[in-house]
Amino acid sequence: FLNKRLPGVVAAAMMGLCRGMVYLFAAGALSDSPAWAVVGPLAVLLTAYTAIITVIARRETGLSIDARKWLALLMPLLALAGGVFAQPEELRHALLMGVLMTAWLGYAAWQVLRPGPRIIPAVLAWLAGMSLVDAYFLTLMDRPLEVAIAIGCFLLTRMLHRKVAGT
Repeated sequence: FLNKRLPGVVAAAMMGLCRGMVYLFAAGALSDSPAWAVVGPLAVLLTAYTAIITVIARRETGLSIDARKWLALLMPLLALAGGVFAQPEELRHALLMGVLMTAWLGYAAWQVLRPGPRIIPAVLAWLAGMSLVDAYFLTLMDRPLEVAIAIGCFLLTRMLHRKVAGT
């Protein structure tokens, strides 16, 4: 409610911080000694990812998207940057999840960048894609059960978007 009334940059920062802080609170609640060196940077990346969705989504009812459409290219790059914080043995396991996530986020970016941009489908894809970003980050942290749950959340979100407005 409040984010629609705030200036664009403030709303985007607020939405991003809300989503990014989920990682910090979850890590603190679930572990006696969370790996802050990994969780902190991943939270920052997720904050930026969410902020960019918010910036682009503010134009979803317009007929054009202007120069902000190029932010769409940052989405897969931001998510993949999480691999920098992984141990080499975890990175091998994350390769498949990284390819899947990048393909999905690339599909969403194509929706925005193509002639006659389709902003609403792109935003819905990015919102569902948050679960794939979570799955990728969880793969980097060697959390297979949580990866499976995140993939299930992605599939559930895609099914629900057919019946429930996601934006």
